This record gives sequence, C-alpha cells and structure tokens, in this order.
Amino acid sequence: MKLDAWDKNILTLLQRDNRLSQREIAEQVNLSPSAVNRRIAALEEAGIIKGNVSLIDAGKVGRPVTIVVQVVIENERFNLLEEARQRFVSCPQGQQVYYV
Repeated sequence: MKLDAWDKNILTLLQRDNRLSQREIAEQVNLSPSAVNRRIAALEEAGIIKGNVSLIDAGKVGRPVTIVVQVVIENERFNLLEEARQRFVSCPQGQQVYYV
C-alpha cells in the first residue's frame, strides 16, 4: 500500500492520540468522517496499523525499572533463533524484543 499525504496525516494524529474520533480526525485532515473510516480500515487491513495500545507509566504500576538484556546465541541456526524468539515474545514481562 502506498501512503499518500492524508494517510500519513491520519497516522500522525493516531500516534499522538488513538482515542480521537473519526470526526475529529476528519476535521484536522480535511476529509469526511466516512473517508477517514475507509482509510483507517485500509491501513489496518494492510498491517500498517497493527493495534491500539495505551502507554503506561511503569513506575505507577509497580515496574519502576527498565532492564535491557542482551542474549548471544552461538549457533545461529534458524530453528534455534525461532525458538528463542518465541520464548522471548511469550514472556509476559517483556515489553519489546529486538533481533540484531
């Protein structure tokens, strides 16, 4: 999917506040609410919008410390990498997983 200026503006607004109504977004990007609805649906269908999340203050929910862990896998066989990735992703305490 090729993004045009309207799509990019909609994405910018949603990244700032994903609770904006389609009417509010429409007013800010000069489109109709139904056009905004269609564009958001297309962005979701294309996998560009992957979900809606809330940013949480970790300290206020009992997780005041951020820890970055580096894991080195000696044998980079695909099946081992995939198994490690699955384990890291399934860990409920993990917030983000990167492979470098």
